Amino acid sequence: MKSYDLPLIFFIYISEKYFAVNRIICIVISFFSIISAQAQIADSVEKEQYNITPSENSSTDQKRANSNYTSPYQSEDMNERGLVIPQFSANFLHGNILNTNDIEGKNGSNYIQLTATMNTGTQTGSFYNNFKKPQVGITVLGGFLGKKDVLGSTIALYPTWRYTFLERNTIGINLRFGTGFAWFTKPYNKFDNPENLLIGSHLTNATEIGLNLWFRFLPQWKIEAGSSFLHFSNGHTAIPNYGLNDVTARLGVLYEPGTLTGKTTRHRSVPNMDGGWKKSIGVSLGRHELAHSTYPTDGPSYNVYKLSG
Repeated sequence: MKSYDLPLIFFIYISEKYFAVNRIICIVISFFSIISAQAQIADSVEKEQYNITPSENSSTDQKRANSNYTSPYQSEDMNERGLVIPQFSANFLHGNILNTNDIEGKNGSNYIQLTATMNTGTQTGSFYNNFKKPQVGITVLGGFLGKKDVLGSTIALYPTWRYTFLERNTIGINLRFGTGFAWFTKPYNKFDNPENLLIGSHLTNATEIGLNLWFRFLPQWKIEAGSSFLHFSNGHTAIPNYGLNDVTARLGVLYEPGTLTGKTTRHRSVPNMDGGWKKSIGVSLGRHELAHSTYPTDGPSYNVYKLSG
């Protein structure tokens, strides 16, 4: 058994113990593993192409630069656009929902979180250079909220930005932010679930802000620990809606398989704003239930329109 198989086995065990969504999580983990294996295979093929051996001091990138070999996937602007460097992470989060004092028998919350990101800002004039070159990707979060018959469980999907700073060879800090959508299994129901005053609908917004310290224990593996604040709310589209706030401690691993051969980052240049006035128009549609945060329920709900330019 290889050393990097152990974290995957650990997180599969945790998902079996805590969540009904363990099958989905296991499938996603397997998907990440396949991507990582493909990256490693592509790297080994290139090493054979350049006759690279472990005893040589030159890196794969140096051999690629000194060789006349051209990948069939390589574009003319590959060096300008930059190589893709993915990163995959799996974390276990344990928290305590802040606003559930009236729910008796509530325990701590537990989540499994899977994230896949890639580097940005690799080319001159990149849009992402204005935002300090974050890693950008997607997160899947599944969790049990502490009392199954009242709060139930949730699964969320959201885009994620991650910044790494104060980085040294083996240690660093990353800050992550994401917002998207979540689905709750046990929202408020005045007949079947009147205790849940936090979430009044199945579909809500999900927002995460987290700060982590990481340590590299193998060339491609890091372990990270930190804290994340999670917020879920339906934006008053359905009452009750106190919103669910959870402060969590997290522990997990990050895997960096290396550069993806023949893949390049997309060119996202900063728009030229020197050409005079720019015209734009936006139209938005929302929904709002007029009431206090918890009462009256089943009140009138109205469309909310927005026109901007």
